[in-house]
Amino acid sequence: KNTIDDTSPGTGTKDSPFSSFVTALNTVSDGGTIYIIGNADINSNEGIEGANGETLPFVINKSVTIEGADGNMASLSTRTAGFILGADVTFKNIKFGLANPARNAIFANGHRLELINCGKDGDDNSGGREVNVFAGGVPNSSATTGDSSEIIINGTCSSYDSIYGGSMDTSFNK
Repeated sequence: KNTIDDTSPGTGTKDSPFSSFVTALNTVSDGGTIYIIGNADINSNEGIEGANGETLPFVINKSVTIEGADGNMASLSTRTAGFILGADVTFKNIKFGLANPARNAIFANGHRLELINCGKDGDDNSGGREVNVFAGGVPNSSATTGDSSEIIINGTCSSYDSIYGGSMDTSFNK
């Protein structure tokens, strides 16, 4: 189990949480859980891919559950072009702060994406954007494409803009 609290650099336990989502993701075992206390921000230079200055989504390359600690709501924010899965991922009790106006999205990329009590962080006046969900991916991403997308959305706090069966800017048939 890995825990994140942006205010405390630590070892990843609840009593000594990591201060970085990227550190927690790099440390968690495949199939493990990352617990977020309060909020976690992915800095603009962490985990961003790019070719010729193009910003792509942040890659989550492990099968992992990401959830608010102790059953509480937590925030996961990034200025990257959203998130793209390289493995099956579950988000639970997460409010997404996706600041990129062009790609405020989560891309299942042929993997299983489960969203339980998730939605946008903030309101329209604070830059909060509704989250778009895609079964497919985006071109030029290093994320491993899965064989068949499955998107599960559940919970009373779930709120999304649009849900697409395909990809953004490319063809997708999985």
